[in-house]
Amino acid sequence: MKKMIDRITIGMFAFILSGLFIMNILRPVRSFSPNENRILAQFPEFSVKKLLNHEFTSNYETFITDQFAGRDQWVAAKTSMERLLGKVENNGVYFGKDDTLIEKLSAVDAALVDKNIRYVNQFADALDQQVKIDMMLIPGAAAIQKAKLPWISDDIDQLALIDDIQSKLTSRINFVNVNETFLAHANEDLYFRTDHHYSIYGAGLAYQCYAETLDLPISDSYVYEVVADDFLGTLASQSGAYGIKPDVIIKLVNDEQITVTYPDTGLIDNNVYLEDNLNVKDKYTYYLNGNHSLVQIKTNADRHEKLLILRDSYANIFTPYLLQAFSEIDLLDLRYYKYSISEYINEHEIDRVLILYSGKNFMSDVNFTFLK
Repeated sequence: MKKMIDRITIGMFAFILSGLFIMNILRPVRSFSPNENRILAQFPEFSVKKLLNHEFTSNYETFITDQFAGRDQWVAAKTSMERLLGKVENNGVYFGKDDTLIEKLSAVDAALVDKNIRYVNQFADALDQQVKIDMMLIPGAAAIQKAKLPWISDDIDQLALIDDIQSKLTSRINFVNVNETFLAHANEDLYFRTDHHYSIYGAGLAYQCYAETLDLPISDSYVYEVVADDFLGTLASQSGAYGIKPDVIIKLVNDEQITVTYPDTGLIDNNVYLEDNLNVKDKYTYYLNGNHSLVQIKTNADRHEKLLILRDSYANIFTPYLLQAFSEIDLLDLRYYKYSISEYINEHEIDRVLILYSGKNFMSDVNFTFLK
């Protein structure tokens, strides 16, 4: 009887392995994982030299791992099991309360931060005195929504870091510190639950801080519209928590007549939202069509002031609030735009510059060397 049970067990095990082997052979090779939001390894190029120095076998192992049948389901199951066993974070993402994923800030390169501050100060001090310059750094959810953090967390104090950056800036820069305002609204939906960006409401709160400093128009009756309810953002991809409740994508309804130009692709639109991107994995690209080296917006605003935003992706969801405040809004991304910023300001007769980044990105970005 025992031999029969052993044979059945061995047979089932062999059947499962054979099935997985066949599925992996027949399964089409994927080039991209929407859930993980990354390019997957492809079958490595073979040569005797690569085989002998183990490069081929190492790359083949990576290929098998990336292309394994049911990989997404295995990753999701593994993450769910780890959460049940009490794991509080994975791959730099906290598993917070209320199905909230929160980006972790575990280390900061102080030398890089000081270098970025120096680049910003040099740039600001060299600007024509008639050009105004502002700066905002948006704290991450871990700094604001502390009540949603797991019982064990060791995040660095982002608010103190932002305050320290402000203290080292040249007086030429009008720094708009949003820390206390965000803390006062910590119980509101200021951030996505599955993505590292702030939400349309968080962006609105940041705009309120900016507008009050500059005496820009603020509406007491903004109209919002839910346009998608199935957004799983970067933190879901990064943590493997694919089965978590998705976010909603919300737009600020605008009546302004605008023209939006993306010089790097040649696209010209009349909207800061790209409807087609509601059908892709990264639905945050609905806001201002994702990341581009340069975006140029012309509005019908009564204020005839031209604004240049030096930014990361936090500016995308912030921009809709600016349409009533500036006649032109240009956005430059230093990760992709490698020409002279000063020449651009002079050529386009920019009146005001806003440096807008998430606090974490400012502390880790290596592209401020191009801020000249």
